[in-house]
Amino acid sequence: QWLFYDQSPEVKQLRWFPYLQLALIALIVIIGYLVFSTFRRAEQNQVWAGMAKETAHQLGTPISSLSAWLDFLEAQEVDSESLAEMRKDIARLENVTDRFSKIGSETKLENADILETVNHIIEYLKPRLSQKVEITVEKTESQTILVPHNPALMEWVIENITKNAVDAMEGSGKIKVRFSQSKKWVNIDLEDTGKGLLPKQFNAIFQPGYSTK
Repeated sequence: QWLFYDQSPEVKQLRWFPYLQLALIALIVIIGYLVFSTFRRAEQNQVWAGMAKETAHQLGTPISSLSAWLDFLEAQEVDSESLAEMRKDIARLENVTDRFSKIGSETKLENADILETVNHIIEYLKPRLSQKVEITVEKTESQTILVPHNPALMEWVIENITKNAVDAMEGSGKIKVRFSQSKKWVNIDLEDTGKGLLPKQFNAIFQPGYSTK
């Protein structure tokens, strides 16, 4: 006669117990590493935010001094056009200082005219770029387009894109700014005559620090 035997279901299930223990330990280690990395990254961000705010604070003194010197030069009847451009540059420095002071803080939006914001920074950049660069802003049907945004930060975006476009065109070419409006969105398109991007660069172009220069 033959006797057939086998292990009980409980013993079979216990075979997997060491593997489950190892998997659980590995999961705990991974979660701990991710939590540690998150806290470390947050601490680094706090350090950078603190340095940015301190930089903004330190810039306040020389900017105030420059404003006082401009008033002095104005009293000496120096060329008014030069003084006007210098005042624009000082106002620009004040905007930069304001940006740095807001790093790490919640962005405050105001219902302002986006056309005025973009035109303001474009008019500021025109005399400060190469004369071989032509910047045009296409007119829109609407006289004003009210959009909740932060004008200082939006000007920063337009300025960076414009300067990158000038670099891509190697200081000579054309830049067009267009607005298109739908029910829920306002699109701002900036088009330049530079060398463009390869399709493989599309996904990386908005990563911080990425550049094709």
